[in-house]
Amino acid sequence: MIFSPRVNLKLLVPSYRTRYLLIRDLFARLSREGPIPRAFNLGTGQGEYDYMVKGFCRELHACDINVRDIEHAKELNRDQTGIVHAVQDAQALSYPTDFFDVVLSVDVIEHVQDCRKAVREMSRVCKPGGFVIVTAPSLRFPFAYDPVNWLLNRWHRHAGIGAWAYGHFRLVDEDEIRAWFAEEGLAVMECFHLSKHLVGLLEMYWMGMLRSLVRFHTRTAGVEPSLVRLTDLLVRLDDGLFRSSRRSVGIAFLLRNDKRSQEPPSPS
Repeated sequence: MIFSPRVNLKLLVPSYRTRYLLIRDLFARLSREGPIPRAFNLGTGQGEYDYMVKGFCRELHACDINVRDIEHAKELNRDQTGIVHAVQDAQALSYPTDFFDVVLSVDVIEHVQDCRKAVREMSRVCKPGGFVIVTAPSLRFPFAYDPVNWLLNRWHRHAGIGAWAYGHFRLVDEDEIRAWFAEEGLAVMECFHLSKHLVGLLEMYWMGMLRSLVRFHTRTAGVEPSLVRLTDLLVRLDDGLFRSSRRSVGIAFLLRNDKRSQEPPSPS
């Protein structure tokens, strides 16, 4: 069962699982009083989150700039209705202003050349009073996760391994991105530091190889490998031991869009 193409092997990776569980919990909270009318997954990749997210909303739009990823996402979520996939550039979305009730961006802004444009677009397409969820790799990662880059970063240099692998243009500095959010009218409701020292140590340098091996492995969404219970135990242990630490593999934000509508008022 663990090697069946019907399961998502990425769920066995502690840092991936931690992020997945957080997003599931946040959507459960945001839909507590009823399904979210229209949600948006900006940078869906191969679509592994779409099936889960759609369970909390009536309509889900999901996009990515990679055509092959979108085709895989469509096939992966073929049994789920109400998901609209499209090829889009995160820096110049074609969706109307104030269109979505909730916007999700999972590890996207580190891959775009101008991440401030991407943040601006998230704010633009989100309705006033709506919510935005953003995750990204953290610049303040644990030493045990990537000791080479931990040292190189002291001199503002890096190597394309560990935290700087996967085609990252940048890692996210918490203070800097908070300032970008504020400029676009996105108020930080909560900040989460995801995967601490224990997970970092256990994932040192091998996660990139695993991601390459299972990149297009999954064929059916919504199926978890049975061994995920062991990953969940490890995730809880890591959080329990290092809950107060701000050094983490990833960082996540729950944001509220406090901007006023940019649409002109309707004539009386």
